[in-house]
Amino acid sequence: MNSAIPFVILLVVISIRVDETVI
Repeated sequence: MNSAIPFVILLVVISIRVDETVI
């Protein structure tokens, strides 16, 4: 279950990067 935490954080970082790219 612990390995799921970094995966979620990585997903959030990617979505933020995409938002910055779109804007």
